[in-house]
Amino acid sequence: MSEPDAARPTPLAVEIRRETPADADAIATLLAAAFPAPAPEVGLVAALRQSEAYIPSLALVAVHRSVVVGYVLLTRARIGDTPALGLAPLAVAPPLQRRGVGAALVRAALAATGDEAVGVLGSPGYYGRFGFRLAHEVGVATPVEGWSEHFMVLGPAARGVFRYHAAFDAL
Repeated sequence: MSEPDAARPTPLAVEIRRETPADADAIATLLAAAFPAPAPEVGLVAALRQSEAYIPSLALVAVHRSVVVGYVLLTRARIGDTPALGLAPLAVAPPLQRRGVGAALVRAALAATGDEAVGVLGSPGYYGRFGFRLAHEVGVATPVEGWSEHFMVLGPAARGVFRYHAAFDAL
């Protein structure tokens, strides 16, 4: 019998569910820990929750032993004139990263999206495994010049510029 691969931590068993108002503080703490200071994602999520872009069924938390350890949010966006979704942020508690929590959140969120296109700014190596492709390869222009090597799209063909909700402009 071989020993477990030390480089590969054991996947963490989590429950994925919709966020509730009672999760807001735990999510803010998680975002502040997962992103570099000053963590504008904390304010972004608060602003998005108050906007028409917020879709409660697409705001998910990962819970381990009654603690929120991961979060993903998809909000209304557009590709040209076509409705789409923006995936941001995705966060996992730093000590629990690389244990499958983020992947479980992404899979659950994508399963709940129906057939809308989804845009994400991130690592092509990471998001590529979920089917995302670089936006410029599928005829979608990035919302910010210089994002072409990291902005990806998944879903039905649409052409035009990807646009997040205006709350993202503050980043």
